Amino acid sequence: MLDHRECRSSFAIALKRFGVNYSIENLETGDLQIGDRIIIERKTIRDLIDSIIDGRFIQQANRLVYACMHPIMIIEGNDFRTQRTIHPNAIQGALAYLAIQTNISVIMLPNYWHVARFITRIITKESEYGGTNNDTIPDFDMPNTKSNKHRSQMHVQDKKTFQFAMKTLQAIQSIGYKTAKLLLQNHSIGQLANMNLNQLKNIQGLNALQARQIHKTMGFIIHR
Repeated sequence: MLDHRECRSSFAIALKRFGVNYSIENLETGDLQIGDRIIIERKTIRDLIDSIIDGRFIQQANRLVYACMHPIMIIEGNDFRTQRTIHPNAIQGALAYLAIQTNISVIMLPNYWHVARFITRIITKESEYGGTNNDTIPDFDMPNTKSNKHRSQMHVQDKKTFQFAMKTLQAIQSIGYKTAKLLLQNHSIGQLANMNLNQLKNIQGLNALQARQIHKTMGFIIHR
């Protein structure tokens, strides 16, 4: 599925030239969705820099993390020089955020033609492996389970849901693995998203800064 904003772009034409059949949809997140596991956000270098300057970058990244199991961000171009003033550290910091705080795969390609060709490879691999048991699901301690026997009986989809919730929370600044795991022992991701700030502050093990960041980020993702 290709987002309607891309339907007349050179990128859309390149996809057709490579034999990619797609439907035009109004995607809430990303520019291209492949199956139900992959969403791709395509940014030119100028788009990337503008989103950093405008303060939209972190929100867009967090929304992408929440939207699917395998989010991908493709940065198109090879020259970070721009007419808009931005320190190189800001760009490196944004990319470091994706690498450390999220599960977003970041791919850099020189132009839309290479992007379209790369996407054909993604489609091929997804058709080979998607929906199989090749996804490695870590053996997390699941909420309200106290024994290995109970964990082994848990449905794979429940494990995927928990893993996805862990990734979503860890994408929020100042929320690490231990804090995310603690939160999910007693609350679902939906419950956390619908809590007001005072309710979040009252959660044991969560400080005021973390509560504010969860409230701001999750509120934007869920209620936008």
